[in-house]
Amino acid sequence: MRILLFLLLSLAFGACKTTQNTTAECTETGTVKNLQGLDGCDLIINTGDGRAFIPTDASLEKFALEDSQQIRFGYKLRDDLMGICMAGQIVELTCVEQLGDNLPIKKECFDVSQPQQAPWLKEAIVKHETAEIYKYPYRTDGWAYLLKGKIVYLYDCQGTLLCKQSPDKAEECLKKVMPGEKGTLIWRKEYQKQ
Repeated sequence: MRILLFLLLSLAFGACKTTQNTTAECTETGTVKNLQGLDGCDLIINTGDGRAFIPTDASLEKFALEDSQQIRFGYKLRDDLMGICMAGQIVELTCVEQLGDNLPIKKECFDVSQPQQAPWLKEAIVKHETAEIYKYPYRTDGWAYLLKGKIVYLYDCQGTLLCKQSPDKAEECLKKVMPGEKGTLIWRKEYQKQ
């Protein structure tokens, strides 16, 4: 009889926990992107702060995700799973809700060849005492801009800081750009002789 009571209580607590996790964990927002053109990649979820998540196959079977869909979601990291897609962290989705039309306006993604085309980039040049700027394809979406000076800064195309390192550790920042890509120099400070 005790065993039966224990099993019933365990099931009851387990059911409550599942319900809470499904609703309470749905706190992140993001945009679904189709990366099938990259080796081993399928759909990923980009957040506004530069993070990217790769849903497990089981998650994609459970939730119908589509390219460009804006969602609210919850997840559990799956460090026990490995894949060849290097665009983000592998996660198991715990809940997904499609967001309606009342979404905040997404900041414009700048693909620039001159810093004057993006106000945030002009400001960053002065703020960081930049000597050179290189443009790279970004792993998850658009472009990334590497500003070299006394310190190296990596920004995404919307002006969000992704990485800050000393020049001798710039490779750490470059792990966030598309693997194997060479940066394109788009700006160099002109040093004036005095």
